Amino acid sequence: DLIQALALQSLLPRLVGGLSGGERRRVGLACALCAHPDLIVLDEPTAGLDLSSRRTFFDYLKSLAKESECTVLFSTHHLDEVEQLSERVVVLHKGRILQEGRVDEIQKQFGYRRIRFRSQGDVCIPEIWNFVRDGLNCEVMARDAESFVRWMVEARIDFMDLEVQMVSLEEIFIKMVEP
Repeated sequence: DLIQALALQSLLPRLVGGLSGGERRRVGLACALCAHPDLIVLDEPTAGLDLSSRRTFFDYLKSLAKESECTVLFSTHHLDEVEQLSERVVVLHKGRILQEGRVDEIQKQFGYRRIRFRSQGDVCIPEIWNFVRDGLNCEVMARDAESFVRWMVEARIDFMDLEVQMVSLEEIFIKMVEP
């Protein structure tokens, strides 16, 4: 099952010394999982993995965490991976816990949403909203996205392709550690 789940079929006839770094990581994970552990601790698990191997690796970890009693604890600087995989997050900086909880809880506590839209016309946004424009592309960071969108409609701002998103964990982390 592990050979199929981690796409190791093509590696079976080869010696470990002849494998790439990403291939070695996948083989190492398979070896660790053979014992059906209750806890897996991973440090920077996707370092050296190509995009395809990274996807295979994460798909397997997601299914493992859902289908078994196994707890997966991992440390990474790739916060996009944390958002995809984690149930619970602890954000550490210089040995201190800055934030902990579910990803959606941390995003909600941070409070800001990203509002993106395109506009061909002039856009005058009051300074209370953090507004950035690059050609037709406009972006606003706002605590109350609904109020901002309502204001845009009432102010007759010419816009299209409106998107409202939670900010990423990476952006939250950067804001937390900025001096």
